[in-house]
Amino acid sequence: MTGTVIKLLNADTCAFSQVEAEVLRRVSEGDKITSISSEMGLAEPIVMEYIRSILRKVRTRDAERMTGLADIKTLLEEGLSPEEDHG
Repeated sequence: MTGTVIKLLNADTCAFSQVEAEVLRRVSEGDKITSISSEMGLAEPIVMEYIRSILRKVRTRDAERMTGLADIKTLLEEGLSPEEDHG
């Protein structure tokens, strides 16, 4: 499996798979889980698992101190909010 390295503003890096990077890009553009799922040909629970995987990779003890990292975490958590229409 190939991966994509996304450089954060503080020069730390986090390696994502190509699918994770695509899901992250789409979430950052405001796409809903339902549209990401249908456009990528993945089941919604799979997309949500990719989001959880991204969150696991970017989580650190000092996440709030790391420029840009807290913003990614917030963005992804908003993508998993209960008010999201999943169907």
